[in-house]
Amino acid sequence: MRRLPGLILPLLLLGASTPAPLSGASVSAAATSASEMAADVVGGMKFDFLVTLEDPGAEPRAVLAYRPRPGATVTFEAVSSSQSEGSVTMPGGQTTPMPTGNKTPATVTTTRNTVGDPLPNGIIPVHVEMLGTRVVGDASGEGARAMTDAWAMMKGMSFQVLVDTNGRPVQMDVEGGADPAMAGAMQGLMDQMTAAIGGLPTEPVGVGGKWSVDSAMSMLGMEMKVHATNTLLAVTPDSLDLGIVSTIHMDQGTMQIPGMPPGFAPQITRMTGSGSGTQHIDLTTLVTTGTMTTDVSMDMAIQMPGASGGKMAMTMRMHQSSDTHLAR
Repeated sequence: MRRLPGLILPLLLLGASTPAPLSGASVSAAATSASEMAADVVGGMKFDFLVTLEDPGAEPRAVLAYRPRPGATVTFEAVSSSQSEGSVTMPGGQTTPMPTGNKTPATVTTTRNTVGDPLPNGIIPVHVEMLGTRVVGDASGEGARAMTDAWAMMKGMSFQVLVDTNGRPVQMDVEGGADPAMAGAMQGLMDQMTAAIGGLPTEPVGVGGKWSVDSAMSMLGMEMKVHATNTLLAVTPDSLDLGIVSTIHMDQGTMQIPGMPPGFAPQITRMTGSGSGTQHIDLTTLVTTGTMTTDVSMDMAIQMPGASGGKMAMTMRMHQSSDTHLAR
């Protein structure tokens, strides 16, 4: 199963950590607010997806499809880390570094895929269970706490992916989760993203073949567009190896962050990015392993509420890397 867009969580963290004039809230109330806010953000996401074959590649060619093997089970780990640098310029002109620091410790998320027995109609269920997340390194910083809190909402969540007789995912359901609000929000997102799980063209493809994947994700009142080019490096009856390069773009606009005070209006003035990596897709278990790196550059202007008003400017550059491998 192809992983969800890697920038979803950083954008959630951005919304959760954007400076705001909050006061008088307890730690537990702030945690609840963050949980509810993240669920609102995910629940409001809209996702569009298009796969276009650009080059069919060399002969022999075949339609690329999943082949779930009943009884197969695989546990894998996704190691994600990010480094960022940025600054905040207050309305009075004072400039300070971003309060979250420049490095977030790596997080290791463990997931298990288990292929079930075929249903009477031939559809094969694949159960996906998020077993947990741990932080590697210093977990005392603000960035580490934000990352841990965000992943905590996903701990214990499980999904069921239904694969039809043509090897295409046709339905994805949230079976359970530690945070009911997040589980409900994720179901709405999964209903939109089922076709994107595979990200494979319907036409026959051979080695060297290329196809583009264009996705547009609307969240927080903004639309982020990702254009990825996939190259088929190798293929066997049970697996695919892909090379991927991508570009990221977000148009200018005002972010609509739940729970923020009236008049608090963060505006994206510029956001661009690029990514690259390789992926190995196990067609029998829907597990994707590999490495990816993403670099994002973003500028924001925030209209501060209150009588004094004024704008605060924020600049951020982020490098994100991920390494997904079978659990050792």
